[in-house]
Amino acid sequence: MRLIVDLGFEERQIIAGLGAWYKPEELKGLKVIVVVNLKPKRIRGYVSQGMILAAGTKEDVEKGLKPAILTITGSDVPPGTKIC
Repeated sequence: MRLIVDLGFEERQIIAGLGAWYKPEELKGLKVIVVVNLKPKRIRGYVSQGMILAAGTKEDVEKGLKPAILTITGSDVPPGTKIC
């Protein structure tokens, strides 16, 4: 899945392996946790500039359960806020 993520100070393209469980419209507007201090990597012909964090066990995925995308709740957290 090819996503454009707003980091507050810039937008980045992220290629995520979430397409088996999520439709793009399910992710639109979510405040997701993103790792951005990674080297860009070419994945399936696109450059990925980060990683969206998700949690799930191998057993859950094998059962067909969705990995849980780590999100921030609360409207007072602007895009680009660092996690400390």
